[in-house]
Amino acid sequence: NWNLVKITRILDKNHPYAIGDGDHGSIKTDQYLDSGIPFIRVQNLGWGTALNLENVVYISEEDNKQIQNSTLRPNDILFAKTGATIGKTAIMPDNIPVANTTSHVGKITLSKEHNPKYVFYVLSSQVGYRQFWDIALQKTTRPELSIEETKSIKILLPHDRRIEDDIVNYLDDKLPVFD
Repeated sequence: NWNLVKITRILDKNHPYAIGDGDHGSIKTDQYLDSGIPFIRVQNLGWGTALNLENVVYISEEDNKQIQNSTLRPNDILFAKTGATIGKTAIMPDNIPVANTTSHVGKITLSKEHNPKYVFYVLSSQVGYRQFWDIALQKTTRPELSIEETKSIKILLPHDRRIEDDIVNYLDDKLPVFD
C-alpha cells in the first residue's frame, strides 16, 4: 500500500515557496558577517549527515529581508543542486529558527503530514542520489538541477505517517552503529 509520488505532492501547500533555492548571487562574500542570520552554503551540507555549522557564515537582517523567498526554517530539507556536489543533503535543525541560503542549495518544505527526516533519508539514499544525477546529467555543460526539474523527483511513501516515523526511529538508532 505504498505510493510513488512526486515531491510536489507532499509539499507544504500553505508555504509560498515550499520548493526553491537561494539568493542567485545577490549576496556577495564581502557581506558575510561573524554573527547574524546563518547563510547556508554547499560546504555546510553532507552526504546524508547533519548540517555542518563549523564554517557557517552569516548575513545581516537587512540582507536576509532582501532574499526572504529563500528563508530556511527548521525541518526544511536542503540539497546541493550544482556541480560535483549534487546530492549532498542536510535538514535544518530545530535550534536554528531562521537561516538563508545560496542559489547552489535547494530547499524543500514539507506538509506537516509527512516526516521531514524520512524524506531526508530517502533523498540521502542511493535512490535519491540517483534521481538527482539522472536529471543533472541531461545537461550539456556542467551538471545542475533547476527547481522545475527538482519537482519531478519521486518519493516512495508508506500509507501511514507512523510508518515514516518508525523508519526514521530505526535509522536514527542504527546509522550511528553502522557509521
